[in-house]
Formats: sequence, C-alpha cells, structure tokens
Amino acid sequence: MYEESLERKRNLGDQSGTAKALHQLGNVALRKNDYDDAEKLYEQSLEIQRRIGDIPGISGALHNLGVIAQRRGNYDKAKKLYHESLEIKRKLGDQSETGISLAQLGRLAEEQGNLNLAEKLYSEAFQVFERLGGKPDLEKLKKDLERVRYRKLELSR
Repeated sequence: MYEESLERKRNLGDQSGTAKALHQLGNVALRKNDYDDAEKLYEQSLEIQRRIGDIPGISGALHNLGVIAQRRGNYDKAKKLYHESLEIKRKLGDQSETGISLAQLGRLAEEQGNLNLAEKLYSEAFQVFERLGGKPDLEKLKKDLERVRYRKLELSR
C-alpha cells in the first residue's frame, strides 16, 4: 500500500507526498524491528523534508531516527536526535509532540540509569499531557513515574 503510494508520489513529482510515504514505510520497518531499512527510509524522508522545508516532518524523522539509535544502544546519538526534534517541536508550539519527546528522553535517561533525570523528564511530560487532557498518555506516564520512583527508593536502601 505505502509502496504504491510512494511510486505514485514520485511519478507525480510530489516531494511532500514522497517524504510522507517514505516516513510511513519507515514506520512499518520500525514496527518489524528492521532498523537498517527503517533508518534508510527515515533518512531519505528527512533529506526531502529538509529540502522542501517541512519542519514538522523534519522533527518526526529526527525523533524516529532517535528511536532507532536508542534501540541499538547508541544513547549519545539518540539523545542528540531527540533534542533536535524537541527543539523544533517547542519552536512550533506543538505541545502534544513536545510531551512525546520529553517522555522519550525520560525513557532514554531511565535506560541509562539516570533516574533523577528520568523522573524530571517524565514529570515534565506528565504536566504537558495533563494540560492537554491526554488520558492514555497520562496513565502511561504515571506508571513510568511510579516505576522510576520505586527504583530510586530501592537504590537508596
């Protein structure tokens, strides 16, 4: 389905549509844990988005490239990509996407064992989603915060 869309968009010279189709194919590959293919597709999408000035698209591609880096254990690269994406989201005033990036940075910090930073980032994300009324996100973040606080308590004993 996305392959057909990509071919159609390319044939029409629709750069924006091509970038979006590449991004969606990257999402499919990421869900299949095919990080090499996902990375290639997101990078192609990012290249087009930068060329045409699709700022939200750039942010989304950077975030997803960060996810790949994180899953591969390349935490420094993931952190850099997430921060680039977060900066764009904040400039755009996109609160929901800002909350998503803060939560992902919290997961990264938690994976690295930086529980104080993880708690801070999860709390920031929680506040964002609380303002937006994002119930599913709030429930997930509440569990993330409880887990981090429990781990901190255990380590302090």
